[in-house]
Amino acid sequence: VFSGNAQQGAPGSTLASPLGARVTDSGGNPKPGVVVNFAVASGGGSLSSTQGTSDANGVATSGSWTLGSGQCGQTVTATTGSLSTTFTGNSRGSTTVGATQIGTLSSTDCVINGAFADEYDVTTASGAMNISLSSAAFDALLNVVTSDGSALIAADDNGGGGTNSSLRLITAA
Repeated sequence: VFSGNAQQGAPGSTLASPLGARVTDSGGNPKPGVVVNFAVASGGGSLSSTQGTSDANGVATSGSWTLGSGQCGQTVTATTGSLSTTFTGNSRGSTTVGATQIGTLSSTDCVINGAFADEYDVTTASGAMNISLSSAAFDALLNVVTSDGSALIAADDNGGGGTNSSLRLITAA
């Protein structure tokens, strides 16, 4: 990965910077003239160009990356021969304590662990926070994870019975 990694935008938006993958030989020297293929790997979305050829600095550039319509982390892979690298993008929604978010899950949303999902970033001062998720159509699963998604903080699959979920979290500053 040379450039364009870890960008963030609204669902369905086009990110500001194209993706740049650097191609080098075994000594770390740039390799010009190498074709690199770029492909959306997760989260939906599209690339305006899926192929680039490395320049004199060994950098091959994709076209513009338009994020998928789901609210979640998304990825693009760059591949040449047996070598590949992954770029990440983020289209999570954001919300504040006390706000209400209303959304709809659909077949164009992100898939996390085999289920359709929307993700939101919440920044909060220390204190108590109630989070609820409701659905009349299916069993709603509520997960709260660390900001990088690597660890589950809390989960509920049956808050109050039926198809709804709810959690009360106590946060520290």
